[in-house]
Amino acid sequence: MNQAPESGDTQKRLAAGDWHAAIAAARALLASDPADANGLLMLAEGLLGARQPERALSALERLPPREQGNARRLMLEGRARNNLGDLKAAETAFRRLLQVEPDNADAHSNLGHVLRGLLRSQDAEQHLRRAIEIEPEHCRALQTLAAVCLASGRTGEAVEALQTAARVQTDNPVLLGHLGAALHRNGDFPAAERAYRAALALDPGQAEVWLNLGITLQDTDRLAQAVPAYERAVSTAPGSIAARIRLIEALLARGDAQAALRAVESAQALDPA
Repeated sequence: MNQAPESGDTQKRLAAGDWHAAIAAARALLASDPADANGLLMLAEGLLGARQPERALSALERLPPREQGNARRLMLEGRARNNLGDLKAAETAFRRLLQVEPDNADAHSNLGHVLRGLLRSQDAEQHLRRAIEIEPEHCRALQTLAAVCLASGRTGEAVEALQTAARVQTDNPVLLGHLGAALHRNGDFPAAERAYRAALALDPGQAEVWLNLGITLQDTDRLAQAVPAYERAVSTAPGSIAARIRLIEALLARGDAQAALRAVESAQALDPA
């Protein structure tokens, strides 16, 4: 006799990020009860994790009318709309969610992210700071706030936000890369270099971080070290014209015209313009 699927198993798969297994488990639940609200919500979450936002929205639309104002449903809808690039609809979903749960830090953070995309930085910052007020170590809100601060020239505030996030997520190479960029813009080159190297120790495949490390090294008159960093950026992301241009400029500055010419010819093969 087959054992009936349990929602707890599906939830565990969602928590583990095993999206395709979660989708299959949620569909097994719905096979016995197609209108099960929890099953539909879990299916939508799995589809969203698997980068299928349109199908996630379809699953949410199957919820009964009494569940349309469900906070979890509104969160998933907002995320799906954002992933589809429909920022105005995402804003509407997150604002509806905040009417249900005014102190939902994730909702404030997500709304801030969307508002930043809509170029409404002041409103975005208000919601991001509210998310951090509710949850001081909300890493996504801290990172988005840092981006808002950088855009308005407040590099010190950006560094402070990213440093707080980095103390929480010590093993996040992308976050450390962003911290390095903010530190460089704030004029703290030694700290920027440390952040870049920490990021690359965790994930040496980050071409942009290699490029930024090269810039920091070159800006501190260490051209001999900058060139290999630029070369790693190019080898990691061969299509990056920005990395190739930096490499060419560094080779010329070093007086290696032949190597610079070879790099120019290689770049022109990718982008004749």
